[in-house]
Amino acid sequence: EIVVILPFPLMMMMKNLHFTFYFFLINFMILLGLLYELNYSMLDWMK
Repeated sequence: EIVVILPFPLMMMMKNLHFTFYFFLINFMILLGLLYELNYSMLDWMK
């Protein structure tokens, strides 16, 4: 069962590799921005 189920998401991922890449990139950018904002406000709070 696992052998049958496993290749399917893999094929879907290969088909949507472009979409997946951009999705992760956007998520990474948002996370980076949030961390930067948090760090900035923390430094401001420390002063």
